[in-house]
Amino acid sequence: MDQPTSALYELGPGGQARAPFLLHYLHGALDSGDAGRLAVRQILSSMPCRRVATFSPDALIDYRARRPIIEMTNWVISQTQDPYIALDVVEDYMGRTMFVLHGSEPDVRWQEFAATLADVLRSHGVTMTASLMGFAATLPHTRATFVHRTGSSPELIPDQPAQTGQVTMRASMDLYLQSYLGRVGFDSVGLVVGVPYYLSEMEYPSAAVALLEKVSDMTELSLPLGDLEAYAASMRTRVDAAMDETSEIAAIVSQLERDYDNEIWHPSGDVEQGMPLPTGEALAQSLEDFLEHNDRQRARRFEADAPARRSLRERLRKRGRHAAAKDPSTTEHDPSAPGPQGRHRRVSED
Repeated sequence: MDQPTSALYELGPGGQARAPFLLHYLHGALDSGDAGRLAVRQILSSMPCRRVATFSPDALIDYRARRPIIEMTNWVISQTQDPYIALDVVEDYMGRTMFVLHGSEPDVRWQEFAATLADVLRSHGVTMTASLMGFAATLPHTRATFVHRTGSSPELIPDQPAQTGQVTMRASMDLYLQSYLGRVGFDSVGLVVGVPYYLSEMEYPSAAVALLEKVSDMTELSLPLGDLEAYAASMRTRVDAAMDETSEIAAIVSQLERDYDNEIWHPSGDVEQGMPLPTGEALAQSLEDFLEHNDRQRARRFEADAPARRSLRERLRKRGRHAAAKDPSTTEHDPSAPGPQGRHRRVSED
């Protein structure tokens, strides 16, 4: 490198920590249902953590693309929330640790950032890394979601449905890190979780729970899920109540349930006897692919149901605002908060 590795970061109180595993999620790219963001928020807000390193936002982030958040009360600016990139170490009740990289995606100097991060990870004992991502899929919220693993080598892929064909996409920083870290000697994987496409623009905590369960399996850490599981149950209740008031959406979900049970997974969780394994590509169909792979009648019906889907989202938003008004404790942590204690409403970026 042209400059010392310390030029992009400063060590924090946990700068001497060591752990074998890194979980990384940098927001700013694809994450349906906010699955990765919710999972990281749960970890940082429910486990003891220490700051290992803070990366320089001035060096890595375009402030016009990721503008700071300003809080104003009675016309007085009370707080400024800058974008950040941080590396923390978290510890479970048994004393087992892992690193968590969180914050905003860098806008510039991706190669330098990846190389610097790799140096930091090596010096802190990391051998394996994993990213988190949610993606819209044609599955109903009434059925179990699924988590697939991507990897930097075939040896890191578990027994799961095979991918058909080649997928080409624009890389997020997390995908870029997965590729880069795999090339420089780390066991680098990605955990991708399916989110019902009709809920993909809203928070879907069930997907975050599924991600954290996989992380727990991989690391043997005990990750607290209670708050997130309660949120998932509450969200399920809200969706079911909205469906009761929207027959068109109920019909769509019923069709997805039939497809899921008869064409994809057996209700017991096993594959139907004699049925080919579903591919990750098939399960991860976007809304457009869903229409392309169904007959024209279903496509026309789906287009006709667009107002109903919008109605469902609006009903859920109203129910959420009503619940938040009754219970101030439901105020959400902003993922851009520098640590688990930030409590700010999300604001759209320019």
